[in-house]
Amino acid sequence: MRMIGEPPYLSTLPLYHALRATGLEPDFQISRAGISHLSERLVNGTLDAGPISLISYLKHRDKLDLIPHMALSSMGAGGSGVLVSTKPIGTASELEVAIPSQTAGTAYLLRWLFSEMFGYEPILVERTGNLEHMLQEHGAALLFEDQALSARYRSPNLHVWDLGTAWWQCTNTPLLYMVWVVRKEVPEAERTALLARFAEAKRSVGSFKAPIMREAQEQSGYPEDYLENFWSRFNYDFTPAHQTSLRLFEQYVYALDPAR
Repeated sequence: MRMIGEPPYLSTLPLYHALRATGLEPDFQISRAGISHLSERLVNGTLDAGPISLISYLKHRDKLDLIPHMALSSMGAGGSGVLVSTKPIGTASELEVAIPSQTAGTAYLLRWLFSEMFGYEPILVERTGNLEHMLQEHGAALLFEDQALSARYRSPNLHVWDLGTAWWQCTNTPLLYMVWVVRKEVPEAERTALLARFAEAKRSVGSFKAPIMREAQEQSGYPEDYLENFWSRFNYDFTPAHQTSLRLFEQYVYALDPAR
């Protein structure tokens, strides 16, 4: 049985709800974890397929193949990668930002975007924990996925700087949050079956709108209109525009990683 990774995020919930509803057994089983852990498992071979961060894919593409037409992205604001602050971003000549990890690809993305848009790189301080405390000690905090969505919902007075908007303004391409890959050693017949299941899930998301909404509300507690607005910003496609975005990410952002 092949193992497929699933991130536990609201942004990917519709796709995986449809994937389960359209059938995985008996050939595939889903394993759930955060994107960092899924990326590690895809590289070390304990997962056969699933989503991976762009940095991890670019570092280990000798072991991995992109699944055609599969990515999570937004053309402009996505709401799943944001800087939040008590003051408008970009009004000061320097900014200290609390981030989950100095080595995360988004840290390099943030450095590049600030350099392009404001002419300086932010001071990055590795820190997690209570958002209020982080904002008291630092000028801003970098938040991802459900943590970013929660901050926008529960603290509407915060200033929000969306990475998807900034990337679009700098490159005129969608921002890729993750891509889906399959390990190279997965046999062709199993790979074909897996790709067919993902393709069917993408086509079927709209058919499961009501149960997807129920699952999301049970998981998050957010109202229907808030979730619909959030999902409307994303797509699961990988088009030539997404390929261009990946190439630009490699050229501008991945180049900042000294361990590449």
